[in-house]
Amino acid sequence: MAAGSYTWRQPQVRHWCSLALAMLPLLRQCSSRPIVQKPISECEPSHTNFTADSEVETELRHYAPRKWHGKLDYLLSTLKRRVVDRRIPGAVVELGTFEGQTSHMFRRLIDKFDPGRPFHCYDSFQGLPSRRPEDSKQVRKEDGEGGMRAGRDEFIERFKRERLRLPDGIHEGFFADIAASEYPSPIAFAYFDGDLYSSILDSFKMVYHKMSPGGVIMVHDYTTEGLFPGAKKAIEDFLRDKPEHGVLECYSIIGMVVKAESK
Repeated sequence: MAAGSYTWRQPQVRHWCSLALAMLPLLRQCSSRPIVQKPISECEPSHTNFTADSEVETELRHYAPRKWHGKLDYLLSTLKRRVVDRRIPGAVVELGTFEGQTSHMFRRLIDKFDPGRPFHCYDSFQGLPSRRPEDSKQVRKEDGEGGMRAGRDEFIERFKRERLRLPDGIHEGFFADIAASEYPSPIAFAYFDGDLYSSILDSFKMVYHKMSPGGVIMVHDYTTEGLFPGAKKAIEDFLRDKPEHGVLECYSIIGMVVKAESK
């Protein structure tokens, strides 16, 4: 059949139009449903009754990428309630930024509710390091060494396109290779999204001792399933001899650690 010679027949057009009209009420219903609060099965210290902070929801929800809707609400609401509202002293840091979508949301929240608080971002800008046995089998090509790469210039340009103020610090390198002096002190809120065992373990090593008492560490990929099971193993290994022992609560695949008071 020659290109451009295909035409829709009228019965087919009527069929698809009728089907689209019939689905409109269902689409409207789905778009207005609340978040289903159902953590994954292995999230034992689960936070099943999570409700988003009303101020965060009002100010920021329309910016959130839809695939992240529930997790972003949990992440941002925790930052607002446990750190900003309680005036925990210190910076907000994000280790593992990729293209910066979550970084944009942190910037918006800080600028709205706590504009004087420093915000620092860390990434290799070279992609992931190599996987270790703790990370289990690699499933996707982009989940191995060099995968999930976004350059520093691209990260900055995306902030400019969104007309957002840049982070107070953009630090380049694998986390353990970045000088300790480039991690602020104290830190009130840290988000670890390095995916792999070594990245999460190094994140704890660089940040944990700088956390304010009552400060919050949130770790993505707190799961024994999926693409990055090494992250959960790194949390357990690092905190085994620490007063926190493990996550305090979790939602979906985000685990939360609250820094204990110093003795």
